[in-house]
Amino acid sequence: VDTERLTHAPLTEIGVPGNAVERAALGYLHINCGTCHNASRDGVPQTDMNLWLDVDQTSVESTSAYLTAVGKANKIFNDQHVTARIEPGVPDTSSILYRMSQRGNNAQMPPLASDQVDEAGVAAVKAWILSLP
Repeated sequence: VDTERLTHAPLTEIGVPGNAVERAALGYLHINCGTCHNASRDGVPQTDMNLWLDVDQTSVESTSAYLTAVGKANKIFNDQHVTARIEPGVPDTSSILYRMSQRGNNAQMPPLASDQVDEAGVAAVKAWILSLP
């Protein structure tokens, strides 16, 4: 950390919490989904889902993504086979993963400027969902 450019040095190390699987998924959700799905005034308010990471979230279970998505019911999107935003251990019924995997229909996420599924991102989020108890 270049302390000469900071008002004060961070009190804790800044980074994505968790093991390699958790960091990959949380990092992906933060940068690819959190720009819209967040608690700021510019976020999507209808979903009440926050996929941004904050520097004070030092455990996976304290992240906004975990608290607002894991085991949480869908608020808007309800397809016949999805049961929750992230269904722990069950990626096939997790709406976030389903929507990440879609293109060319109303389920597609992100909804704009994307015509190919990010297979690496899908794999990272799927691995995390599979690891959840």
